[in-house]
Amino acid sequence: MQLRTVWSWLAVAACATACESASAPPASAPPAPAAPSAGVTRGEAVAPGEKPSAPVAVTLVARAVGGDDYELTLTATPSVDVPALELMLDGRTVAAGATSAGQVRTLRVHVHADGGLGRDVAGGAAVGTGNHRRTRGAVAHVGAQAAAAPQRVQIITMPDGSEVAEVRP
Repeated sequence: MQLRTVWSWLAVAACATACESASAPPASAPPAPAAPSAGVTRGEAVAPGEKPSAPVAVTLVARAVGGDDYELTLTATPSVDVPALELMLDGRTVAAGATSAGQVRTLRVHVHADGGLGRDVAGGAAVGTGNHRRTRGAVAHVGAQAAAAPQRVQIITMPDGSEVAEVRP
C-alpha cells in the first residue's frame, strides 16, 4: 500500500508539471505590462517594488506674498475617474467629490511662518475607491531654512599611526 501512495504522488507531480509548462507563455514572449495600482484590491498581485497608491498626481507650490506670509497652492489631477477626491492642506480638508481623469482640482491656503524660522507644510489628496482609501502627499517649506548645526569632528589615530577624521551627528 505504501508503494502505491508514492507512485500516486509521483504521477500527480508529473501531471502538475506538464500542465504548468503547457500553460506558461514561451520564454521568448515579452513580459506582460504591470497593471496600474489604482484598481488593486485585496488579494491581487502587485508588481514588485510598486505599492498601491492613489491614482492622482499632487503638486504643492509655496509663493511669498509679503513678510512671513505665504500662499500655498495644492493641485491634484487624477489619472483615472475617481468617485471621491479629497484635498488636504495645512490641517484644512475640502471634499471635491467625483472627479474625471485629467480634471484639475486646486486648493489655495494662506499661511504664516512664525518668527521667520520657517516650517514645513504638508498637503495631499485622498481618493476613495470602493472599500479602500488611497492618499498621495506633498510637502513644501515656507520661511527661512534653519541653520545647519556644525558637525563634530573627532580625530582618531589608527594602529599604523595614520589619522582619520570621524564625523558624527
